[in-house]
Amino acid sequence: MSYQQNRRKKPKLCGTKKPFQKKAAYGPDGFPEGAKTIEQKRREMEKKIIETFQLRPAGPWSRDVLNNEGLGKLLNAQHMVEVKKILLKIKPKNKGDIEKALKLAENTPQQRFIILNEASMQGPLTSEAFQEYMSLFKQILPNHWKQIYGKKIPTQITTACIKQMPELETQRAKKK
Repeated sequence: MSYQQNRRKKPKLCGTKKPFQKKAAYGPDGFPEGAKTIEQKRREMEKKIIETFQLRPAGPWSRDVLNNEGLGKLLNAQHMVEVKKILLKIKPKNKGDIEKALKLAENTPQQRFIILNEASMQGPLTSEAFQEYMSLFKQILPNHWKQIYGKKIPTQITTACIKQMPELETQRAKKK
């Protein structure tokens, strides 16, 4: 083989039969052009986490609550803080851990509040459910709680409502 023929062969890596690959064109950030940056990958991962763990409406009324500019954003923000705590605590590494995290994320106070809110719109809540709804209301919206109920605790309000029930029923019967 002549010197010219040998020179025309593609250069090879030491000890392998694979030829050198062309270098990728690098952008100003130091990453190969077209490749996603770490920041882009992080944003995509956050979007997937938000889509996976976001608050779910339990029906048409709770959908309206979640679409509300003020309350919906507040509930979603609080919910995502709770979800992040859960994820940091569990640190899901496999499918079983992810399923466990999903179940815990479905049981945040904000999601439970949405479920009870929807149930209260469809019919009266039991005294236990009403008690839970009121305590969640106080926990999630403390400033509104103070404006509406002052220093009362949820059990006081539940007891007062239960005491008023017979009076309300007799008033409704008189109207009929």
